[in-house]
Order: sequence, then C-alpha cells, then structure tokens
Amino acid sequence: MKRIIFGLGIILFIGVCALRCDIPMTKYSVVGTYANTNYGNKPCCIESPHKPDDLTLKSDGTFSSEFFGNGTYEVNYGIFNTEIELHYEDVMGKLDVIHTSVIK
Repeated sequence: MKRIIFGLGIILFIGVCALRCDIPMTKYSVVGTYANTNYGNKPCCIESPHKPDDLTLKSDGTFSSEFFGNGTYEVNYGIFNTEIELHYEDVMGKLDVIHTSVIK
C-alpha cells in the first residue's frame, strides 16, 4: 500500500513539474501579429503602449508597430522560456531595447 501511495505521489509531482515548464518556441512560432488589449489599465511604465496597438513580428527579424515604430528583434531561446528583445529608436533618436518573455 505504501508503494502505491509513494508511486502516485511521484507521478503527481512529475506531472505538476511538467505542466509548470514552458516548452521553448521555435523560430517561426513567434512570427505574427500581436494585439495589445491591456491598455485600459492604469499605466505602469512608459515602455508599454496605453492604447490599442498591433506588434507585427516578421520572419526577416524586423518588426513594425504604431507605438514602437519599426525596428529589429532577437529571439533568445532558454531551456524553460523564450524571450524577445525589441531594438528600436525612441522619439529622441536613442536606441532602446525592450525584453519580454513570451507566454503561450
């Protein structure tokens, strides 16, 4: 009986760990258009758009957005997550970098 309970506990633990991990995304799974729908909340930072906006990531490593303008992006693949870095020029002409984790 103890073996069965111990075995079920191990299976449950492995299942919970597997569900908590993100499988890294492939190069082409980040390409597409992302819509900002979180603009109605209180502004938390200057780097995020506070109005409806679409971010389009293209397969050639460039992006376009009304808020960020045009620029390039890099995808960093981790073991458990994927990060995207947006490289763009702000209104002052200074190069900015935004890091964001991809949530599937």
